[in-house]
Amino acid sequence: MMKTALPILALGLALATSSCVVEVPGNSATPPSAGVSTRPDNSPPPELRTKPNGDIEVVFQGGCVCIFDQYGNLKEGGRSCDDLDLHRAREAVKAHLAEQRADFSDV
Repeated sequence: MMKTALPILALGLALATSSCVVEVPGNSATPPSAGVSTRPDNSPPPELRTKPNGDIEVVFQGGCVCIFDQYGNLKEGGRSCDDLDLHRAREAVKAHLAEQRADFSDV
């Protein structure tokens, strides 16, 4: 039973997250929170940039820059990043990686 349920759950997750990230020309992606901000000042969502080595750079308008490896592990969180920025960066990277996995499974 579990062997058949797991692929179905994975497919459901892939379909649910496949529309979370909007691709922007220039190797950038806007995270799923594009229309909704969790910050009290309604600041815009971060911009994601994929580097040639596979690292993902998350840049906030306020100056916070975080770098994650290709697996979503935080490598560097900028000094100007607060806890909420780091949380939003992690969520954006998770959504971006889910989108990449969903795109790959379509091949």
